Amino acid sequence: MNYEDLREDTKGKELEVKNLLEKGKTEQKTADQLLARADAAKALAEEAARKSSGTLQEANTILSNLKDFDKRVNDNKTAAEEALKRIPAISQTIAEASNKNCIPSLD
Repeated sequence: MNYEDLREDTKGKELEVKNLLEKGKTEQKTADQLLARADAAKALAEEAARKSSGTLQEANTILSNLKDFDKRVNDNKTAAEEALKRIPAISQTIAEASNKNCIPSLD
C-alpha cells in the first residue's frame, strides 16, 4: 500500500467519522429535547403532588370538622330527648301546684 492508497483510505475513514459525528450530534439534540420534556413532566408531576397533598389536608380538616359537628348535633339531640322526657313530670308538677293554689283553705 502506497501513500496515495493510504490517503484515499484515510479520506474514506474521515468521511465515515464525520458522518458518525453528525449522527451523534443529531442524536444528542434529540436526547436533549427528550430530557427537557422529561424535566418539564417531572416538574408538573411534582406540582400536582404538592397540590393534591394540600387538597388532602383540606379534605381531612373538613372531615374532622364535620365529625365534630355531627357529635355536637347528636349530643344536643340526646339532651333534647331527655328534656322532652321530663315534660310530663314538669306538667304534672305545674298542675299539682295549680290545684293546690285553687283549693281554698279550711281555716
